[in-house]
Amino acid sequence: MSMNTLFKHILVPFDNSDSSRVALRMSVNLAQKFDSKLSMIYVETGKGEDPIPGIEEVIATVKKNTFKQIELIVKKGKMHKEVAKLAEEIDADLIAMGAHGMSGFEEFWIGSNAYRVVNSTNIPVLTMQEKFGKRVFNNIIVPIDDSKNTRQKVPMVGKLARAFNARVKLLVTSRYNDVDVWQKARISGNHSKELLGKEGVTAEVHEDFGGNTADKSIEFARQNEGDLIIMMSESSGGFFMGSNAQRVVNHSDIPVLTLHPKDTKVSVVGY
Repeated sequence: MSMNTLFKHILVPFDNSDSSRVALRMSVNLAQKFDSKLSMIYVETGKGEDPIPGIEEVIATVKKNTFKQIELIVKKGKMHKEVAKLAEEIDADLIAMGAHGMSGFEEFWIGSNAYRVVNSTNIPVLTMQEKFGKRVFNNIIVPIDDSKNTRQKVPMVGKLARAFNARVKLLVTSRYNDVDVWQKARISGNHSKELLGKEGVTAEVHEDFGGNTADKSIEFARQNEGDLIIMMSESSGGFFMGSNAQRVVNHSDIPVLTLHPKDTKVSVVGY
């Protein structure tokens, strides 16, 4: 895949919230950088909401300032289901959306709309909070654990790092206090660094074992001025509706790109 076609079609779920506006802004930047097609979806949930107040003005402003065309598609139903269905229908290869986030016990029962979308599709999902004010990704944070799928994120890391000339920091981590697990994670971390090096991307390797790996990843990203966390949707030690991926998506104030594991029989060597 050539650099200018990293993302061919970006789908942006839009509800006129601050976080969805931030996601739209970043999506427009990505669409310009990669010459991507750009579509927006608004989902009417049947709760009597107004049909996207001000959306036409938003689209007109984007077209005026960037010359990017945006197709607006309106659906009715459950937000995460309609987004996932449309993404497949239009052959989108990235969903970029706002993550309102949740806190406390409730998230483990119903989750955020953002994570529901992550769980409903095999397409990469970029989520971000309204606090994110940047337009580029300069520091990419990549948690690496002992799971069998952890290195599958490396190809996307390399492509985005090259596209943005970004620095990459690999956080080798595990919740287990087990030397054998640590060694397995270290092997994955060093192999990931080697793979990135072959693609011309320099990566640093850091370690932090024990404790909640989701919280460690978020804190590591904050301490290292990260502006993008790239992770897999499945991680060792996760549990239903309360996995590490869900916690990071719901609680990180730094954008999160969630990728989905592919057939584990396919090697990531050489991408």
